Amino acid sequence: MKLLFLGDIDTTWIILIVLAILAFCAFCVWLEWIIGAAIGKNVSQMTGIILGIVFIIFGFSLITGIACIVYSQKNANAPININTNLNIDTKKCPYCAEIIKRDALICRYCNHEL
Repeated sequence: MKLLFLGDIDTTWIILIVLAILAFCAFCVWLEWIIGAAIGKNVSQMTGIILGIVFIIFGFSLITGIACIVYSQKNANAPININTNLNIDTKKCPYCAEIIKRDALICRYCNHEL
């Protein structure tokens, strides 16, 4: 087969070139989805929607935007741990609910004896 810009080329090479281009496109789509998912997993629901729309409108990628929106919506049902500041060495004061050391005898915030 004779192509205008390549000269004489075997049909097998054309098939290999087309398959390589398709494989590269599939890799790019996968990579964009992974990037969007990584961003979407780490943001709140509304931030994920806003980022997704920004990605789509400003032409970053439709796939990245959709992934960002999808994964941020999955975070909506995740339980929120309110005791993130508490560890084994701290507790809440029963009077003022501030976090204090577990061995404290007097709260440093409200000065009540514990």
